[in-house]
Amino acid sequence: MSTPGKPLLRVENLVKHFNIGGPFSASKQVIHAVDGVSLHVDERETLAIVGESGCGKSTLGRVIMRLIEPTSGSINLSGEELTTVKGRALLPYRRKLQMVFQDPFGSLNPRMTVQETLGDLLRIHGLASGKSVKLRVGELLETVGLPASSAKRYPHEFSGGQRQRVGIARALAVNPSIIVCDEAVSALDVSVQAQIVNLLRDIQVEFGLSYLFISHDLMVVRHMADRVAVMYLGRIIETGDTENIFSRPRHPYTRALLDVVPIPGALRKDDRMVLKGDVPNPLTPPAGCHFNPRCPFAINRCRVEAPTLQSTGEGLVACHRWNEIPAWVDPSPPPKDSDGRLERLQARFVGNDPSPAKQPAEAGTTA
Repeated sequence: MSTPGKPLLRVENLVKHFNIGGPFSASKQVIHAVDGVSLHVDERETLAIVGESGCGKSTLGRVIMRLIEPTSGSINLSGEELTTVKGRALLPYRRKLQMVFQDPFGSLNPRMTVQETLGDLLRIHGLASGKSVKLRVGELLETVGLPASSAKRYPHEFSGGQRQRVGIARALAVNPSIIVCDEAVSALDVSVQAQIVNLLRDIQVEFGLSYLFISHDLMVVRHMADRVAVMYLGRIIETGDTENIFSRPRHPYTRALLDVVPIPGALRKDDRMVLKGDVPNPLTPPAGCHFNPRCPFAINRCRVEAPTLQSTGEGLVACHRWNEIPAWVDPSPPPKDSDGRLERLQARFVGNDPSPAKQPAEAGTTA
């Protein structure tokens, strides 16, 4: 995995509430999508945000990108406060902070060729002009494993994996410091996911990038991330180094997420914790700990007092009873490699041989 450096992105008490109901509505209802989130991402580090659908992961990413305006809180990038910057003044920060979206087709303009999409971006930011634009676009495509000649094609002429490579090239075009990956592989075939994940890792090393990696796929997260932050109903409830989170989770919710992950070669555990019910309605979040209605360890204190993040010695956890919960045993085989390219991820793609990141993906394939 990467070797983290000094802090690059710092988020403090970030809040995003959505008011619903029209101007003539009698009731004032508020969706608590992001509810006081604090986190940091260091240079050359990958921080993963994980949780169930509806927990606020993607909203958090879009608020940090300033695609959605925050309700309150601080977003600090390289020492500069972003929440007070508006309009065209945001343009210099767009170069430092880029995004790879979940839908590789919907995030590309179907009326523009790849040359036009990437070329306009280079010209807007003053990074290339004239004949150098075409050369730079070709270099970007080759970096992500596509031939330079594919610049003439439209999005519909690519496969899903190839379109995501174009999306990654677009993010790389402006030489960013950090890329927000919002479920960047979840819309792809399983046989292609490993190729894109390994591509992201390779370009991170090559360009010294940081990632905020949003995903519900814990197997991919274990392969990608240096640290993990677990999110539930708009709040961060546990953070720590990836191996500590996966081998010694402290929060009951984190344990429940890990208990449903299919592990190749592991025995089925009889003591798995299966969550009952759905994520509570963010319009009316439970009092106290948001997880208490589904938690088998909840006590009266959990129903009235919201826990704050506290140190466990290995990370942070927001749970009143974290040190009373029985230890969780990791059922997965230990990794056999030293650089973090876990064999358990490759075992998931049995029968598929992911190509190297720099090998061009042929037209018509799923890569």
